[in-house]
Amino acid sequence: KGGKIMKKQYIELLKGRRSRYALKKESPLSKEEIISLIEEVTKHTPSAFNSQSGRLVALFDKAHEDFWDLTKEEIRAGLYKAVLGGEIAPVLVGSSLNNIGVNTLLEMMIEYLPNPTDLKAYVGKDRSGNDLERLTKVEEPFSAYVFKTVFDQYKGVTNYVKVISGVLNTGDEIYVPELNNSFRVSQMFSLLGQKQTPINKAISGDIIALAKLDNVTTGHTLCDKNNVIVYPKAKYPTIVYRRAIRAKNGKDDEKLIQSLYKVSAEDPTIEIVRVPETKQLLLGGLSDSHLNFILEKVKNSFGFEALTEPQQVIYRETVKKEASAVGRYVKQSGGSGFYGVVEMRFLPSGSDENVFTEEIFGGTVPKNYHPAVEKGFFESVQQGLLAGFPVIGLKGVLFDGKYHSVDSNEQAFRMAAILAYKEAYMKCAPTLLEPIMKISVNITNEWTGNIMNDLNQRRARVLSMDEKGYGIQEIVALVPEAELLDYAIKLRVLSQGSGYFNSEFDSYQEVPQNL
Repeated sequence: KGGKIMKKQYIELLKGRRSRYALKKESPLSKEEIISLIEEVTKHTPSAFNSQSGRLVALFDKAHEDFWDLTKEEIRAGLYKAVLGGEIAPVLVGSSLNNIGVNTLLEMMIEYLPNPTDLKAYVGKDRSGNDLERLTKVEEPFSAYVFKTVFDQYKGVTNYVKVISGVLNTGDEIYVPELNNSFRVSQMFSLLGQKQTPINKAISGDIIALAKLDNVTTGHTLCDKNNVIVYPKAKYPTIVYRRAIRAKNGKDDEKLIQSLYKVSAEDPTIEIVRVPETKQLLLGGLSDSHLNFILEKVKNSFGFEALTEPQQVIYRETVKKEASAVGRYVKQSGGSGFYGVVEMRFLPSGSDENVFTEEIFGGTVPKNYHPAVEKGFFESVQQGLLAGFPVIGLKGVLFDGKYHSVDSNEQAFRMAAILAYKEAYMKCAPTLLEPIMKISVNITNEWTGNIMNDLNQRRARVLSMDEKGYGIQEIVALVPEAELLDYAIKLRVLSQGSGYFNSEFDSYQEVPQNL
C-alpha cells in the first residue's frame, strides 16, 4: 500500500538490492538509489501512517551517514542483539502462493531469530512455589513444555513439545507435575509439516512430537521427577461466545460430549460446561465461526451432528428487607413421629454469600439440632420463590423454637427450616439479579464511535478508555451478560473484523424495573 513505486517491489538495505515481484528478479541498488526510494515511498504512504513515515525519514536522515560506515557483519550483529532483547521484530513481505519472499524468510530466520543457547533463562516454579530457572543447555536437568495437542481418530493424541533444557531419550521416564504422574517415552518424532520422523534423542531447543501420553495436554510441563519444575501456562483469549448444543439424535448425547472433549484437547479456547440450573450443555469459544468449525470437525471426525440453541442467562435472587417466620413440622400418629418447630429471621447478608447463624438462649432448640436447621436453610436457598433461581446474599438467623423429647429428630428440624424460609421469603422483598461482565474491547480509533454507541444500547457502563499505541483504543466497561450473547458477532461487523474483546465475570446487580 505504499504507492505505485513500491507496489511490486521491496528493498533489502543490508544486501543493497531491490526485489521485483512482477519480474521475479533481484537487482543491486546504490546508496543514492536506496535513499531516493525511501523518500519516494513516504510520499505515497496512506494518511493513517503519515506519522510513522515521518519518523522513518527522520531516523534515516539521522542515521544513514553512519549506516554506510558499518560492515554488514556489524549491522547483522546489532540487529540480532535487538531481536534477542525484544526491542525489534523482523517484518517481511511476500506471497507463499507466488513463491515470493520465501528465501528471504528462511535467510532471516537463520540470521536474526534467536539461537536456543542465546535465550535468557526460562522461569518456572519448584514444588514449594519458589521461582526456579532453566537455561537452554543440555547440561541442565530435562524439562519441556507442551505447546500444542493434536487429536487424530486413527493416531490418537500427539503432543507438540518444546524441549527447554537437558536431553530426552526414547525409553526415558518423564514426570508431569500437573497430573502428578510419570510416563515412559515410547515414541518420539521430529516434525516437517505433517510428516513425522521417528527419532531416539532430543536436546534443549528442539521441537518434537510425543505420542501415547494419556491426559497430557497443552500447557503441561514435562520434567525430571528428581528436578521438578512447572512452567507458567500461556495466556489465551477468554471465552466470549457460547451456544447450547445437543445431539441431533438424542441417543448420541454422551458420545457427542466425549467427542467434544477430544477436540477440545487441541484448543485451549474451547469450553464445555453443563449448567445445572438450565440443564443446558454449553459450548464456548471465540466466535460463531469458531464454534461452527468445532462442530463441523466433530461431525466429520466422529459422525455426530449437533443442534445449537441460544444460551440461557443464569440469574440470581436476593432480598432487600427483613422478615421473620415460624416453621412447624409436626407429624405424630402414635409411635415415633416428627416434631420440629423453629422461629427464624431472614435478612440481607451484606455480601453475595449466604450466611446462617443462631441466637438461641436456653434449650428451646437443642444444639445437636442446629446443624439440621442450617442444612435446611442452605437447601432452601438453592431455589428462590420469585423466579426459581438460586438465592444469594441471604442471612438466616435461628432465634427460637420448640422440640419434643421423643419425636424430635434432625429430619423434623431440617424440614421446619425449609418451611420457615418459604413462609418468610416473599415478605423480604425479593428481587432479581443479573450477571454483569467486565469486558475489554480493543479496536482501532476509527471505529471508536460505532463501538461506544453500540455499548450504550447494551446498558454498558464505561469504566475507562485508554490509548494503547499504534492507533489502538482499549475500552473497559461493565455490561449485563444478557446483552453480550451476540456481541462477538456484532463487534466483528462494527469493526470490519479488526476488533476483539475479552470478558470476565464481575458481579450480580439488580435487574432494572423497566425490564
